[in-house]
Amino acid sequence: MNSPYFQKITIGLLGLIVALEAALLITTYFGVFTLDSVTTPKQTTNTNAVVVISPSARIAEVENIVAALAEHKEDRKVYPQTLQGLVPGYIAGPSDPSLGFSVYRYVPVGNPIDYFTLTYSLSEDYQSLTKGVHVASPKGVTGGEFPLSQSDLDNDGVDDAVEIYIYRTDSQKADTDGDGFSDGVEIGSGHNPRGN
Repeated sequence: MNSPYFQKITIGLLGLIVALEAALLITTYFGVFTLDSVTTPKQTTNTNAVVVISPSARIAEVENIVAALAEHKEDRKVYPQTLQGLVPGYIAGPSDPSLGFSVYRYVPVGNPIDYFTLTYSLSEDYQSLTKGVHVASPKGVTGGEFPLSQSDLDNDGVDDAVEIYIYRTDSQKADTDGDGFSDGVEIGSGHNPRGN
């Protein structure tokens, strides 16, 4: 009975039993896999898409984000570098987590970060807010809005009031941080015009 042929059959059967038990464990914990589920790629969400939600839902979400930012500042004495710094300790996430916070433009200001602007859009008029782009800040969902000065003394493409009250840049110097890029270019490309 100790023939090499019998040993090969025994080892083969033991291997088959182990494989079947492993397959049973896998299907118990992970479900049944079919060839289609393995070879068909899952559809991915377009992360550049803009989600249109009702103005009331957008304002509620902005209020939640501003409140979470305030709580973060109270706890840690600074605002976070990114909105993702709020998850999960201060906020569960935006209305469509598959998009992350891509429908908002969060700009932390200062070193340490002691101010922020949060740009968002409304798909239609809502109460006293008109359809279009709005700016939230530590002052609230419309805290970054104020009459523009209609002046751009340094010709960097950014209204002087926006430079002074939102970005805290020098309204009389086109390149506040002296890095070779004007404040308007840095703001437009999502960079910090103060170089912090």
